[in-house]
Order: sequence, then structure tokens, then C-alpha cells
Amino acid sequence: LGGNHDIGVLCPRLRNTEGGRIANSSRLWSLVRRLGLLPDLPEPRGDLHFCDIAQGAAMLIRADVFAELGGFNEAFFMYGEEIEYSVRVRQQGYEVAVHDGVEVEHTNPIQLVLQNEAYKTYYDTRNRFLLGTLRFSGASRVLYTVLALGTVVIHALKYLRVGDVATFKTQLFGVWDAFNGRYGRYRY
Repeated sequence: LGGNHDIGVLCPRLRNTEGGRIANSSRLWSLVRRLGLLPDLPEPRGDLHFCDIAQGAAMLIRADVFAELGGFNEAFFMYGEEIEYSVRVRQQGYEVAVHDGVEVEHTNPIQLVLQNEAYKTYYDTRNRFLLGTLRFSGASRVLYTVLALGTVVIHALKYLRVGDVATFKTQLFGVWDAFNGRYGRYRY
């Protein structure tokens, strides 16, 4: 990380096994930033460009920042811990950067993904709301929760459209458990 003391997390560019790029941001996080819930991103510097969240598949974390922020929050158990950490990094005035000169292939066999769809859907859904509870307060929390509910509804409609009632129910369990404060390893 050299002399870039403002960078708390540095990531490579990620590619999947088919060569497609895995993004370090999403429309949700771009909207969260534009609504003022996260600071604006700095302009790119050389091979570094800045993003809202780090991909947990590959990232370098500054030890001093990690210690200052208290590491990862264990309530997340699976899925979203790097997102929550990235939000804390940004809220404390540090940046999340991607180095365009470094690329890593992220292998995720499709069989593994399909076998664990319920597991992933549950924890991903539940942890979206945990993040809002922990990292935002007042009107910001309400706004973030509305945005998170919007993404859940979009996914739910997708599941129902293709007749995937089992994944839809798993998502509902995630929302239920989130609003009832059930975190850590709870289901699945």
C-alpha cells in the first residue's frame, strides 16, 4: 500500500473462470453513496481506482486500520462481512481501492453455488439488514433499510417468476430473522 495512507483496503481486479469481470460495486452501493450515506469516491490515481465495497475473494487490508476498526464483525458469519467492513472503512475516512494492474481469477464451481443457494440466499439477505442496523442510524438507517428491502423484493420477484419457491422462502426466513435480531450462525 506504500505511501497511500488513505487506503484501508486494496483489491485486485477479479475475473471469473470464464474471463468476465467481477465488479467491486453495485447499483445499490452507488445509490447509497449518491444519497449521502457514504462519502464520495476520490478520483482515480494511476492504476488505482476507488470503489464502495471490497470483494472478499481477494483483498489486502492494512493491519493498522484493521486493528483500529476492530476487525471483522463475527455477527455476519457468512456473506457480507467484507461489505460491512468496507462501509466501516469508508465511514472512518479511509478508502477502498482496486489496483487495475493486478488481476486474480476467482474460481467458484457452479455445482457448489447451486448446492448452497439456500445457504447463500439466507445469509446474504439477513446480513443486508444487519449492516443497516450496525452502520447507519436515524433517517440514514431507514433509507438504507428501504433500499435493502427493494433489492430483496427484486430478487423475490425473480425467484417467483421462475417458480423457485424454495429460494423465495429462504429469503423470507432471512428477512424474518434479520428483523428479529437473529445473527451469527443461525440457520443452515
